[in-house]
Amino acid sequence: MVMLACACSSAPETGGIAESPAPAAEKTAESPSGSSAPETAAAPGIYTAGTYTAAAQGFGGEVKVTVTVDENSILDVTVTGDKETPGIGSSAVEQMPDRVMKAQSAEVDTTAGATVSSEAIKSALRTALGEAQGIEQPAAEVHMKPGTYLAEARGFSSIELLPIRVTVDETRILGIEPQSQGDSCETDVILQNVMELMVPRILENQSLAVDAITGATATSSAVKTAADKAIRQALLAGGSDETAIENFYAPVEKANAGVVEELEADVLVIGLGPSGIMAAVSAVESLQKETGKEQVTVIGIDKAGKIGGSSCGAHSALIVNPQKYQDEYNGGKDYVDKEAFREDWLEYTTDYDGKQCADVELLDMFLDNSGDTLDWLVYDHDYIFDRPTGGNAAVGGGGAISTSTWPVRYNYVSGSISYEQRRAQVYQWHRGMLDDVVAAAGGRYMTETEGYELLYDEGSGKVTGARARNLYDGTEYLIHADAVILATGGFLGSSEHTSQWLAENEYYPMLASGNWMINGMAQNDGLMIASAMDIGAGTKGIGNIPITLQEACTTGQIHDYPVHFDKTKMNNRTGRPSTWSLNDTPPGSGRNAHSAGGRP
Repeated sequence: MVMLACACSSAPETGGIAESPAPAAEKTAESPSGSSAPETAAAPGIYTAGTYTAAAQGFGGEVKVTVTVDENSILDVTVTGDKETPGIGSSAVEQMPDRVMKAQSAEVDTTAGATVSSEAIKSALRTALGEAQGIEQPAAEVHMKPGTYLAEARGFSSIELLPIRVTVDETRILGIEPQSQGDSCETDVILQNVMELMVPRILENQSLAVDAITGATATSSAVKTAADKAIRQALLAGGSDETAIENFYAPVEKANAGVVEELEADVLVIGLGPSGIMAAVSAVESLQKETGKEQVTVIGIDKAGKIGGSSCGAHSALIVNPQKYQDEYNGGKDYVDKEAFREDWLEYTTDYDGKQCADVELLDMFLDNSGDTLDWLVYDHDYIFDRPTGGNAAVGGGGAISTSTWPVRYNYVSGSISYEQRRAQVYQWHRGMLDDVVAAAGGRYMTETEGYELLYDEGSGKVTGARARNLYDGTEYLIHADAVILATGGFLGSSEHTSQWLAENEYYPMLASGNWMINGMAQNDGLMIASAMDIGAGTKGIGNIPITLQEACTTGQIHDYPVHFDKTKMNNRTGRPSTWSLNDTPPGSGRNAHSAGGRP
């Protein structure tokens, strides 16, 4: 089965945009020579001279602060936080030391967009300086004024903030919810995923230090940041010092850390985006036909908190001539002259030196089989597609292949509805396929479960399964399978892999020294691609530029200009009132179609 999904410019989560504070963590103290600092201050002044280290939980992991002091001043501050979000939390790691040195205090402004990381640094610094002063600094006592408090924070949207209501009693968080259900600037299925998974964990642990939901990092961050602001309001209203917020950042342990579970499967599918879901369903149907058994074991795993991958940002697919569909809706006639379309594609993907850059075998597979995929989805699994059109989803995006010439773009669901409504319907179809086919046949699918290493038998030269881990509770899985299908997406979420593998493309040498800003899934880190390469997997075309939206200007980072709303018009992408703003830079300005090769 082959088809290409088309994403719109409001793509899925790309990573943390806004963050919130973190609690104090473990601490250490050393003298400048490396020995332990004195336990009591023998000299006059503010501090006992020495070097002190403390840690706190940042947005992505532990943040450590090391501060060197003499009797009356801060001499040096260093911060490390390797797991903080590149370009966001990492900015706080880089910028905060200078601010502290100038202020000679932990009470400095946070880095814009990196509240969690900034507050973690400040919290660890307070702990270290407290130790230098010989002062224990327990968090202030919690006493909140009962009620519901409203705060907002920036998530994935560059246009609107996400408003969150937090209900508290005197000492506990009772509820966290959007200001109004179904009326949010965030992608609906992603916000719903955060509310269903992350919020109950916050309430159970009474801590905002729970992990963000993979695949929904920006929205997770917005919810936590807004909740932090609301809780601070309640603390101040109840007479507590604002530093009492640290009581709501207790570390959350992984309940099953150290637990190992072994599973057996006929087929293991790693990655449950559209291709993985369809591979899992097809595997079940093929095994049932081949063995004559109704019960077969197909296991699907995905590290995101939800299934569907990038389809939460897609609203159509590229398909060529679905025969059954054409029989019903086009009098049996082809929508596309396939050979002419193929020639047009190959002309576009021929460089100026006459070299063909496309993977012709892969192109032909798409041309010959994508129609069968649509027919299978429509007539076997009750999907609904609109009639095909041209449009910017056609290869070339307005380039050599005319967007009005080739009707290969099929919108999910018929009729004039918003992109958000389409995405919600696609999510329900995906869930239905996994429940009604995979689970019903005796298999299972698991989210928040990351495959990280293939099992390989050197003697037979076969992949025999994979190692995986549950990102929430820490369970380790050893999954043995007769066959393994990798459907983990690409690697643009990893600056290391992007600079390593895309550097092979001669037209984009700048990638060798940095990473791409992407409008897509930051969870696509290439971890399993690397594991496959480690045991000798081929990498044909790995240096070709993926089909993706490239932005000269990253919309998620531009939010300083006023937003103008027109409630008389609806935006067909979001289903919300139309807006215009200098924040709303068209992301399609750098669209390319170089996954099949093409001209630079």
